[in-house]
Amino acid sequence: MIAAGNASRMWGGPGVQVLKDMCDNYADQITEYDTYTADICFAEILLSNNLDYDAMQSVVRRVDIGRNPEFPLAAAMARHLEYHQRGNVYDFASAKAAQMAYIRTLRNPSSLDLWLHKQFSRTFSRGDERAKDAHDDATFSMVDAAYATLERDPYNPTAISLLQSYAGYQGDGHTIVPQAEYQRDLLARQLMIQPYDTDAWTQMAGYFPRPGAAPDADDMALPDPFLENAIVMDYHSAHSVMHALERKLFQVGTVDALLEIDGISNEVAQDAHAAAQCRIIRLHRLAEYICDNGGDDEHGTCGYITEPTQRLSSLLSAASVNPACDTQSNAAIMSLAFAYHDIDLNQYILDDPRPAE
Repeated sequence: MIAAGNASRMWGGPGVQVLKDMCDNYADQITEYDTYTADICFAEILLSNNLDYDAMQSVVRRVDIGRNPEFPLAAAMARHLEYHQRGNVYDFASAKAAQMAYIRTLRNPSSLDLWLHKQFSRTFSRGDERAKDAHDDATFSMVDAAYATLERDPYNPTAISLLQSYAGYQGDGHTIVPQAEYQRDLLARQLMIQPYDTDAWTQMAGYFPRPGAAPDADDMALPDPFLENAIVMDYHSAHSVMHALERKLFQVGTVDALLEIDGISNEVAQDAHAAAQCRIIRLHRLAEYICDNGGDDEHGTCGYITEPTQRLSSLLSAASVNPACDTQSNAAIMSLAFAYHDIDLNQYILDDPRPAE
């Protein structure tokens, strides 16, 4: 069912005729349903993947799948198609009944299919307030199913991805994954099974230091192992190195802003600056080397290296005369490359990933 979407000409596929041929050849081998036919097979695939509007109209008229209780997803989608065909004038109560029948199916753990949840929710993401009600119902049902999946399969990639993609979604008085600790939990689970995901390591770094934490030297170093893993997994690209450099510059800017309003002492600010200088010169030297030697620069990063900002220039000058930064300033460039950190991600995984109401 999922692979059927690749038949769309939009994605370079051969078109839906290949799907019809498949149903014609194999539908009679499906014994799960009493009334399964080639037309029903074709209708279900088209409706579930939102493929080829004209073909959907034709097959829905032939099989009237919108009233078939054996295929609740296709039935609900057919009602939605009918809703748009008739200019939003139709028996909404009947359509709502079809939608809710499918939602009840989704809530049955024995028929859990998170991909179908998402397809259904996406279908009802457009329309008037009545359609939005169906979308909210489907979305929160889908989220419930994803959390139930994590209870028995803590690293299920589909459930994790689904919850991440709907983080912050609001509807019916609820918010999905509203708190940072729960979003960090999902990222930790993702990295347990996808440690090569550069973006996930970068996002994980964004949860450190903790909100409200004092910006001292130790706290400023908390994101560094995550950013270094992102650099390693991105093969020391100019973009990943520069991102870590910009993050350190942002931290220094925060320290300076707090110092101006007496939010921190001069001593704390000086320690933070001194600690940042050595890392900044290391990252800058790496980025400069990568850019000078034809490294990947698809994001246009190298321009920032050749024309540094005033803050960066000032910090590089200070680092160059800081004895603590002698290694970072003068060591062979290859010795400045980062190594992967084996971080215990279990410490960020919550006993119950479901946020409290």
